[in-house]
Amino acid sequence: MGVTWNYRKERVGLETSVQSGTLDFPGRYMAAAELHRFVRKRPELAAMETVRAMKSVLKEGGITRNRQCLALYREAAQTLRTVILLRPGESLALQAMSVLRGTLASISGYAHQAAAEALGALPLEIEGPGETNDHAGPPPSVSWAALARRLSVDETAPGVLLGRSLVTEDGAGGLAVVKFARTEDDAKNLRREVGWMRFLGGEACSFPMRFDVPVPKSFQGKAVFLLRDLPCPSPFPRDLRQAGHLAICFSAHREYFAYPNQPDPAGALPSETFIEVMGRNAWLLGRLTSLGIVHTALIPLFHNRVQGDRRADRGVYDWSMGGRLDRWLESCAHPNFSLTGLRDFEHMHALKSSGLTLYRHMGAHFLSLLLVAASYFRNRDPARRGFDLEGHPKDCRDLFDPETLRTAITKIFLAYYEGFAGEAFPGALPLDPSALAARMIEEMGVDRHMEEVLRQRDQVPMTDGEFSRFLEECGHPPERAASFIRGEADIVLRTGPHLGGFNDVISLPELIEAAATMSGLCAAGRFEARARSG
Repeated sequence: MGVTWNYRKERVGLETSVQSGTLDFPGRYMAAAELHRFVRKRPELAAMETVRAMKSVLKEGGITRNRQCLALYREAAQTLRTVILLRPGESLALQAMSVLRGTLASISGYAHQAAAEALGALPLEIEGPGETNDHAGPPPSVSWAALARRLSVDETAPGVLLGRSLVTEDGAGGLAVVKFARTEDDAKNLRREVGWMRFLGGEACSFPMRFDVPVPKSFQGKAVFLLRDLPCPSPFPRDLRQAGHLAICFSAHREYFAYPNQPDPAGALPSETFIEVMGRNAWLLGRLTSLGIVHTALIPLFHNRVQGDRRADRGVYDWSMGGRLDRWLESCAHPNFSLTGLRDFEHMHALKSSGLTLYRHMGAHFLSLLLVAASYFRNRDPARRGFDLEGHPKDCRDLFDPETLRTAITKIFLAYYEGFAGEAFPGALPLDPSALAARMIEEMGVDRHMEEVLRQRDQVPMTDGEFSRFLEECGHPPERAASFIRGEADIVLRTGPHLGGFNDVISLPELIEAAATMSGLCAAGRFEARARSG
């Protein structure tokens, strides 16, 4: 009895220290960390006062913007998560969950980040299926004429090249797609893509909504083959016209390359269809993620593309860091989802765990979906971007319809949540889609951030040819590109629009907080659904 009383006295003392207005930050942080250790060791002694103490710490996040406080907020949020895990089904656990949810709904900044991460780290027991790649062994050699006969296409009309895919109409009203590998990694990814096509299109998978999974073709039992004797002239760059290039072939619905944000005059979708397509793909993403099948590249996301060859992270965007987002409109040009559903299965991977890794994948999904939603409006007039003749950012806010964007934001979250958690989201939305839409229009409708810097040290590894080609790709005419001396000085390029200045933070932090809120709530929803089902 005395030992228990002493433990309770220790807990109360720690709760008081955590909430103390006189202790310095290190003292409060150490008290919070010690209280968290106490709850892990003696969860039966955690009390409502413990939850209230952690709530009071997180509420400070609405006032304090010091990054140093993130460590304190994380201890508070993780203590609440520990209560949820070690006192399951009890009113104390329900109250701890309510505090974390309430933090997402009412507080921004670092306390919001800590609460979202705590929910995102809840154990969900998700384990993806084993990946079934194409059979190993040497690929068969197939001539273009033989392939054309197999696909019932005209061998003298090779179609059009979209990226590294040769696309032509087949004899059944659909598309025949030949996708090439430029590198060894591409070849490995093509084998993965075939495996996922077979898995998702097989009897083990079924979906209550449209998802047109492509059907791969095999030659001599192999889906990856060497294609030779392409017709000349052909639409191929030289590196794809060489004899015996590795490729796969598959049949796809004719809308496989029809994107939800396709620009005028290519045939922009009506707003109702656009919302339906965005919601359906969000549901499919949520559903597959709940099965441990994670699409890792809905769109290409970068912090700085120009530094990709030098940085250890290849410049790839980590949304949880909230840094500047590079060339957001360019990233949305060809999303890996379309009217037919998800596409480019080579970017799918089986996930063997839940927790923060899964949470960050979900956040990338939500961020990508929201970016594509905004690009739908900008693509109504894709030529309007950048600065005008007087050097002022072009104002494209009139291209946006706030109500359609608000509806799309709501649909994306609700559909993904239902696909992932397995049930509809209960109650009122914990975020304000109208406010988020307004901020997106303000920042994404005016191209304030157009510049990036090609630094001297990023120029040095380039050859002169690569240097000139890079400058031309960034908009410099050949004669202007030839006037620069590689490695002489930093070069300012107008390659935007970007979300944020070069090497700065994102200019739309509301987008990051929305991705965190949505991801954390999806994890919490699935956790609670599993708890109810036993």
